[in-house]
Amino acid sequence: MRPLDVMSLSLRTTALRAERPTMRELAAMPWIQLFASPACNLRCPYCSSPANWRRMSQPDNIDAVDALQKPEVLELVERIPPTSFYLSGGEPLIHPGVEAFVSRAIACGHVVSFDTNLCVPVERLAALFDVWDPVRIGFVNVSHHIAAGITFEYLAKRVDVVRERRLPHFVKYIGAPEDFSQIDALMPRWRDAGTGTALTILQGDWQGRRLPEENTLDEVLFILGRVTLGVHGLQLFNGIQSHGMPCRGGQDYICYNMDGRMRVIPCCCASAFPGPLHQTFFCTGSRTLLPCPTATCRGDNMFIFDINGVAEEADRFEAICAGRSEPLGLEGAIAFIRDIEGRGYEVTNKDKLERVAAAVAGRRSVATSAQ
Repeated sequence: MRPLDVMSLSLRTTALRAERPTMRELAAMPWIQLFASPACNLRCPYCSSPANWRRMSQPDNIDAVDALQKPEVLELVERIPPTSFYLSGGEPLIHPGVEAFVSRAIACGHVVSFDTNLCVPVERLAALFDVWDPVRIGFVNVSHHIAAGITFEYLAKRVDVVRERRLPHFVKYIGAPEDFSQIDALMPRWRDAGTGTALTILQGDWQGRRLPEENTLDEVLFILGRVTLGVHGLQLFNGIQSHGMPCRGGQDYICYNMDGRMRVIPCCCASAFPGPLHQTFFCTGSRTLLPCPTATCRGDNMFIFDINGVAEEADRFEAICAGRSEPLGLEGAIAFIRDIEGRGYEVTNKDKLERVAAAVAGRRSVATSAQ
């Protein structure tokens, strides 16, 4: 690994802002998603990769144990300009290298955000967030896996640790159909407690159906009527055609938005970390459009702030992270998608969108007639 340029790091660290970047500023930074831990400390019944979680969490699997301490990863962190790192998983907070990696990234001028189930001991959680400079934490995306038996009260104790440190955060639910009634009851409880919420889709084979493709109309309307970010509505229709590439999450946003946000690389979020690093990020790689290498891409669960002006949601996302997360509503969600179309993009499953839009219009007509 190339030795760290101490003088350069000192100048970079000195130049760090004393306050956290706004979400709009964060959205404008280059982004790298690191699949920080293929292991997970929960056993959610809807997880599509239980075999992979078990295999990757074995002690003799060096890729799983040391991914965040690999020399090429650390060298990249030291060399590249200020970047937004998004640590997802599995569960990144159980990764043995997470404390050192985040500390190093922050020292090098980067911002780090987390996609976490937050289900680690409260004492461990507090110790981690006390080590890291809070203004270099972008946001904490807390997934509440009620299907794994995690209660509101259990998670609230851990969310309190995040809230006490004034870290932007929100609680996200996955729309498993049998959990809809609980989700409906819990989202207002979080908002009443000052924590914003989000509702995203369940993806994959579930109880004999392929979701979201085979969600019933009522299930689609439930989810669509409760999303707090329009991008989660896009997921129900298999996302958008981004630069001609179908991707539910907006592949060009998730990992990379450099060069005027006009180029796209595969996010490869099914691997332990993006690669090949030196041919992909901030280097001389081809940066050409490539097909997604996995049929079980989990990148659609990420938020899209501003992919080439397609999904301009930074301000709304900032409000959600501050505890203000009113749903878009059915008509608002459809209007968001129509706005995307007006910018020259379209959802991948256009036929499904039109069926749902017709159903929403029908409900509006019935309501109007009733009045």
